[in-house]
Amino acid sequence: VASLSTEEISLEEISVGDYIVVLPGSRIPTDGVLIAHEGRNEQITNSTTTTNQTNTSNVRRIYVDESALSGEPFPVAKAKYDALFGGCVNQN
Repeated sequence: VASLSTEEISLEEISVGDYIVVLPGSRIPTDGVLIAHEGRNEQITNSTTTTNQTNTSNVRRIYVDESALSGEPFPVAKAKYDALFGGCVNQN
């Protein structure tokens, strides 16, 4: 990271390796990977029947409207390191 300042640039100026801030309600300008976010904290419970154990963990997620690509009517939950697709809308 060269600096912690932000500036608005055109799509043509985005390069591989750039970090992009996508504000809530804004379209994701290009395909990429979610690195950091201010999403909702959700509790995930995972139970296994073979060991009768229940694991509970907190996961921070954002929700992205991918209906332009998939036709899915509901926003898709995304966590750190998930793929993001250009043209989709940040719902958080």
